[in-house]
Amino acid sequence: MENKRVGIFTKMYRNEPTMHKAIQSVLEQTYTNFKHYILVSAATKQAVMEYAEKDARIIVLDGKPGEGFWDYIKYIAGENAYVTVIDADDWYERTYLEELCNCLEEEELDIVACGNYFVDIYGNILETRKQRKMVWNIEDTFSVLPYMYAFYRTMWGKLIKSELWLKWVSKVLPENDTYGGYGRDTMIMFSLLPFAKKAAIYDKALYNYRMSSASSSYILKEGRLDSDKTVFLFVKSVLGKLGTIGEREERVLYIVYGEALKDTTRLLLNQKLREEERAEKLLYVYQCELTVKLLEREREGMLTIQGMKPREEKFVETFYNMIFSDIKKCSLTFKTATLYLELFYILYPELKGVLSAEEFIIIIKKKNILDAFAMRQYQVLFEELLDLLPEIKLSEAKTCLKLLRRLTTESLLLPLLQEKKFILTYMHLIKMLNQGEKEKALQWLQECFSCDTIPYDAEILAELWINIAATLEWTQEFVFGKQLKTEILYKNGKKEEAREEYNDLKELGIEDTNMAYLKIYFEE
Repeated sequence: MENKRVGIFTKMYRNEPTMHKAIQSVLEQTYTNFKHYILVSAATKQAVMEYAEKDARIIVLDGKPGEGFWDYIKYIAGENAYVTVIDADDWYERTYLEELCNCLEEEELDIVACGNYFVDIYGNILETRKQRKMVWNIEDTFSVLPYMYAFYRTMWGKLIKSELWLKWVSKVLPENDTYGGYGRDTMIMFSLLPFAKKAAIYDKALYNYRMSSASSSYILKEGRLDSDKTVFLFVKSVLGKLGTIGEREERVLYIVYGEALKDTTRLLLNQKLREEERAEKLLYVYQCELTVKLLEREREGMLTIQGMKPREEKFVETFYNMIFSDIKKCSLTFKTATLYLELFYILYPELKGVLSAEEFIIIIKKKNILDAFAMRQYQVLFEELLDLLPEIKLSEAKTCLKLLRRLTTESLLLPLLQEKKFILTYMHLIKMLNQGEKEKALQWLQECFSCDTIPYDAEILAELWINIAATLEWTQEFVFGKQLKTEILYKNGKKEEAREEYNDLKELGIEDTNMAYLKIYFEE
C-alpha cells in the first residue's frame, strides 16, 4: 500500500509556535511514504530548513508574495499519487494518511474527506464534526448533497488523487479581488467534481482544525462582501454540469448561503467601523437578491429538506438578533437610523413603511421594545413605550405619542391608558421635567389635546393637566384644567361629577368666559 506516495502541502508564512505542531504531526504519521512540501517566507525558512535537514521527506519551497497552493499543485501532483493539505496552525491525527489511503484504495475513490475536531487556540476541542461513512458515484452527488457540502467546503481534511489536479484548470475560479479570496477552498473542491468518478466521507475525525481570528473569515478584504454570492453562483454552475438542479438542491444551496451570511454578518459587526459605514455594508449584503430570496424562502417554508432533521434555527430571527441586539448602545444619527430601518424592513417586509426614522430611533433604544414591534405584540409594545417615556427627551416623547396613537387601536389603547400606571408614568416624566423644562411639559399636554382624534382617555389627561399645574403652581392653567375636566365629565354623561367640579370652581370665585360657557350646563 505504501508504494503510493502522498504529497502534503502547507503554506507557512508566519513564524508561529503552531507551525511546529503541524510539521511534527506529519512526521509522526503511521503512513510514511510522503513528501511534505512547505511554502516558506523569509520569516519561516530557517525554522523549516532545520526540519528538512533532518528529514528528506520535507521539501522547502521559497514562496513569493501572493503565492499559494494553486501555484504548486501541478508540480506536487506530478510527483505523487495523492495530494492532501494541512494548514500551518492545524495538525493530523497519527493515522490520518494511513486510514484515508486505505479507504481511497479499497473503495476505488477519487476523493475522500474525513471528519475533524474544531479546537481553540490552546488546542482544546470545541466541537467534533464527523459523519457515518458515505460512498457515492459523482453522478449521484445530488442524493447526498447536504452531507457532501458539509465536508467538501475546505481543502484540508481531504485526500485526492493527483490525476484530478492534473486535469484541473485554475482559471475556472473567479478573480480573487472580486470575492476577497473567501470561499476559494469551496470553489476549488467543487471544481474538481467534474473530473472525479467516485467520492466518500470517512467516518472518523482525523484532522484538528484550529479556530483562529487570523482566518480570512474574520478579515474584511476587498470583495469580501460579495464572496457568499460568488460561491453560491459558482457551486450552482458546477452542479449544473452534473445534472439538473431541482428544488431540493436549491434549498440546500440557500441554507448553505444563509450559514455563510452569518459569518459575514458577524465579521461586519465585529469590525472597527463608523456606525454609518457598518450599516451601509450590512445593507449592501442584505439587499443582495440572494439574501432577499433566502428570507422569502424561509417565510414560505421552502427551506425544509425532506428526509432530513428540521432546522431548529431560523435565519430571519438569527439575523435580526445578530444585527439589533447591541444597536441600542449606539447614538445613531438620522442617516444611520434610516439605514438600519431599511435593514429591519428587509427582515420584516410586512412592516415596511410603518415607522419613520425618528420613530425607529426611539424603538431601538431597548431591544425588548423592538422585539415587541417585530413580533407585532402591540399591547407589549405600548406598555414598554410608556415605561420608556420618562427616560427620553421631550421632543422624542412627542414622537413616541404619535407612534402609539398610530400603532394601537382605540379598543386596545383606551383600557391601557385608564390604568393608574399611566398617570404615575407621566407624573414621573413631569417630575423630571420640573428640573428645567416646566413650560414644555404643559405645552406637550396641550398638543395631546390639539389632535383631531384623541385616542386616550380625555378625563385622565385632564386630571393630569390639573396635577401638573398644581405641582408647578400655575393658577391659571390649574383653573383651565378644572374647567376642561368639568366639560369632559358632562359630555361623558357624568353630570353629577361634573357639577361637583363646577361648584369647586365657583367656590374659588372663578368668573371668566369659560365659566360663562359652563354656566349654560348647570344654571339653566
